[in-house]
Formats: sequence, structure tokens, C-alpha cells
Amino acid sequence: MKHKEKYYNQREIADILGISKATASRYLNKLGVSAKEENGAKLYSEMVLKQLKKQIKANQNHKNPKSTPSTIQLLQEQVDQLKKEVELLKEQLKIKDKQIETANHLADQAQQLNALDKDKKELPIIEAKEKPRKKHWWQK
Repeated sequence: MKHKEKYYNQREIADILGISKATASRYLNKLGVSAKEENGAKLYSEMVLKQLKKQIKANQNHKNPKSTPSTIQLLQEQVDQLKKEVELLKEQLKIKDKQIETANHLADQAQQLNALDKDKKELPIIEAKEKPRKKHWWQK
């Protein structure tokens, strides 16, 4: 008894392999396999399905291990970048603290100078108040 070979269309192949129809079409074109036409639909044999499975596995094994960095590596790079940023921010904070200290010192000096200048201005006013007032002609 002969075993009848089963045929699949592109949508069925895509569903079986868990890929999109477009991806299945690309793989089929890449393999250069011929299809059996039936009622205007292209049908592919089980042998083609097995070849596609092998091709997809080979591509996944080829891509995954070294071409893309692991999540741990990406996170480690992100941690290193954040540490550098923290160090930069600490340096900027030290500079800003020094600037604030200098500004406070200058403000203190300005207040002291202002106080000295104010005292000098008030002295002549006090002296003017101590002078006797002129008396009017009827008060003499």
C-alpha cells in the first residue's frame, strides 16, 4: 500500500512553523522549491515543509548566540553608563557647592559694606538734629 503524500499551501506552512505568510514565502523563494498548482493555489509537499523547518532552525541558531548581545550584557552596559553619569553629576554638584559658597561669601561682604555705608550716612543726619533750631521773631 502506497502512502499518499500530503500537500500544504503557504498559509498552512506559516501556521505550522509559527511564522508569517510573508516569511514563509521568502523562505520558499530562497529554497527555490517548485509548487504543485491545484485550483489556482500553490501547494507544497511535506518534504518542503521539513526543509523549511531545518532552514528556520539553522537561521535561528546562527542568529541568536553571538550576533545579539544577551540581556545581561545589555543591562551591565546600562549599569556602567549610569555609574558614569552618577560620577559626572557628583562632580557637577561639588562645583555648584563651591559656587554657592563663593556667592554666600560675596553676599556677606556686600551686607557688611552696606552696613558700614549706612552708618556713615546716618551720622550726619544725627548731627543735624542736634543743632538748635532757629527761633522765630516772636519767640525771642
